[in-house]
Amino acid sequence: MCQTSVVIKSGSDEVEILKDVISVEPDDNGVSVKGFFGEHKRLSARIIKIDMIARKIILEPLP
Repeated sequence: MCQTSVVIKSGSDEVEILKDVISVEPDDNGVSVKGFFGEHKRLSARIIKIDMIARKIILEPLP
């Protein structure tokens, strides 16, 4: 698959949350992500970087 992965930054590490992501919807309370195979996750986080070359979206937990 060539879809994007969503990761959460934890200190200097990145933890993969979902692979093959096809939809990301931010709002005031966090981010909703949907995977290629129908997976859906609601995260209390904000987008800090979208890396198109590496095909990943990096999130940071909300305080």
